[in-house]
Amino acid sequence: MLLVGSMFAAFFAWQYQMPSKVIVWVDDVAITQHDLSLRLRELLWRQGKNWDHLSPEEQSSLQLEATNALIDGQLIKEWAATHPANVGAATIEYDFQQFLKQFESPEGWKERMTLQGLNEPQLRERLALETKQHAALESYLTGNSRVSEAEAQSWFKDHQQELLIPECVRASHIFLSGHDKEKPDRTTEMSAIYQKLLSKKAAFNELATKPSEDDRSNKKGGDLGWFTRERVPKEFAETVFSMSQNEMSKPFQTTLGWHIVWVQDRHEKRIAEFAEVQSEITVMLESRKRETLRKDLIQGLRQKGRILRNKVLIQLARPPLQLPSS
Repeated sequence: MLLVGSMFAAFFAWQYQMPSKVIVWVDDVAITQHDLSLRLRELLWRQGKNWDHLSPEEQSSLQLEATNALIDGQLIKEWAATHPANVGAATIEYDFQQFLKQFESPEGWKERMTLQGLNEPQLRERLALETKQHAALESYLTGNSRVSEAEAQSWFKDHQQELLIPECVRASHIFLSGHDKEKPDRTTEMSAIYQKLLSKKAAFNELATKPSEDDRSNKKGGDLGWFTRERVPKEFAETVFSMSQNEMSKPFQTTLGWHIVWVQDRHEKRIAEFAEVQSEITVMLESRKRETLRKDLIQGLRQKGRILRNKVLIQLARPPLQLPSS
């Protein structure tokens, strides 16, 4: 009991004696209020939010999110130092050049560097360290998140009903707009086109190029490609999906205008074969594994690390009013 009391006493003593701008100690590394302010600014930018428009509860939540991100970043930095990845000079230089591209002017990165109290060698060293940390984490996640074919097949077996391939058709059409104020009724024009098709005086793809008025399809002989019911207007789908393969419709009208449709091919709704979806299942399962691995890694590092927070200073942190040039 005395030992526990001594620990709490030491902690509270640290809380009040801590340097005024340090918000968190992660092991022996200090994270400052300035670090948190910059991270807050970044989060606001990424989320499209304005600090002054947030409620006190939302501000507090963002402060916590930013603080945790800084803590996790430092823990990963320490972990990566003991799990080095092989990163070449070319990769480091590439990442540095990518960093420079975020600035509109060639001198923008130098202004940012000066505001952070760095010279170019120091900036390069910091970015190189970030590249190596990212490579170490990526190597760990990739090496431990591989999904076997047996795992993918097992997931496929349990989720087949979720893998329905919807009914779809491939069709071409001839279209006359219903939004020409000078031509409010184009029934006669479309009937004449239809008669040309029936008498074979002109080929479908010829008439679907001109006079058809669909700018997206008339350059391709009216080809609309493959589509499902959900991708086209309901009234258009009702006619097209009632047709058989290699069938041409009579002229019909929708709110868009007048149509003649030729259904070239169609596939009925069915459950996908494993070979058709194996790659998608594998990517999905690997992504889930990576997320779990990352969370477990962070949780383990947090349990092992020494993390001390000054909650008062965290709550006082605000994004900087004067933003560095970019």
